[in-house]
Amino acid sequence: MKKDYRMPNFLIVGAAKAGTTSIYEYIKNHPEIFLTEPKEPTFFSYADEDKPVFSMHKEVDFVTKIKDYSKLYDSVENQKCWGEASTPYLYLYEKTIDNIKRLVPDYNNLKIIIILRNPVERAYSQYMMRIRDLTEHMSFEDAINDEKNRMENNAHFDFFYLDRGLYYKQVKAYLENFKNVNIILYDDLRKNNADIIKEILTFLRVDEKYIPDIRKEFNVSGKSKIRFLRSLIIDDYIGKNLLKKILPKSIRKKIQEVIDKYNTQKIPMEQKDRDFLKKYYKNDIIKLESLIGRDLSSWYL
Repeated sequence: MKKDYRMPNFLIVGAAKAGTTSIYEYIKNHPEIFLTEPKEPTFFSYADEDKPVFSMHKEVDFVTKIKDYSKLYDSVENQKCWGEASTPYLYLYEKTIDNIKRLVPDYNNLKIIIILRNPVERAYSQYMMRIRDLTEHMSFEDAINDEKNRMENNAHFDFFYLDRGLYYKQVKAYLENFKNVNIILYDDLRKNNADIIKEILTFLRVDEKYIPDIRKEFNVSGKSKIRFLRSLIIDDYIGKNLLKKILPKSIRKKIQEVIDKYNTQKIPMEQKDRDFLKKYYKNDIIKLESLIGRDLSSWYL
């Protein structure tokens, strides 16, 4: 690898639906931190490959060429830390870690941030995100029963609601390959996000007295009350393509956030599904408890 390719010195690697978007938004304006736009280039999972094609309504921001990825950091000036937040990095840990070690010269000093959410809640939140985006058409029970078939048929991993929550082997791999890993629990982020943001800033060794706006919650999952409004965001049509040329991405993003805020309805998980997931994840959680030294019994009791 040529030395003039700029690589990150920290990464937020997931998990999906565990608060990574909120943390990204909370710290991205810190004067000593630079975060890429797009948030999830997912370069280290697909480096040197063709861009993956996914059967879902979504603008895909994946970057697969090293020169394009390096350009994401062209605006870095005097910041101490520069990085990105790609949630597939945790689940796709084998390819991701191999590529990091191959492409980041100073990977030994790379700082890794992992956010973990109760896998029971995470699985359902991911399912509801796919419902919100009009890409999931099964009931939750049918979807998790169909997961083995989906995996065998190479479905997109965003539809692997069960498998992505088996954290133990994912976290273990990062702890074994990197010496600077900070593990955060989503529960702690929800209870006191100010303290967690300070913990992250301390881990990154930047000014921890920085006070971000932490009142907002990002990327909320749920069922769209009016499907047509959601389809205006995710479907391709002539008028949308015209708006892309006229309106900056930041403005389009704010419009989407407003629509999602008022058009998203939370639907509770059925108790039978919750009971199944607690039993499914229990052994993995117990191993994870020992690995990270945290009491996680509330996730399976």
